[in-house]
Amino acid sequence: MSLLTELESCRSEVERELSTPDHYAFLPEIKASLDQMIDDLNEPKSTRGKHASALGRLVTEDYAFSESALGEKLLSISDSYPE
Repeated sequence: MSLLTELESCRSEVERELSTPDHYAFLPEIKASLDQMIDDLNEPKSTRGKHASALGRLVTEDYAFSESALGEKLLSISDSYPE
């Protein structure tokens, strides 16, 4: 699966989660971060690294969320995005 496909898939999952009443507090910021990452996919590694770090911090703000299926997918993207 390409990185763009993974980003879009995670963004779709985040959008679904946003429609639930008890969603993770930082999901709106995570969605914005994913949107920016999609837009900046062809930017230099340094720019992509900043986006990846920001996403990782948002996800790990809550340990339980970071251990969820969506949290793990987002952290995986965070790790692979700068490359």
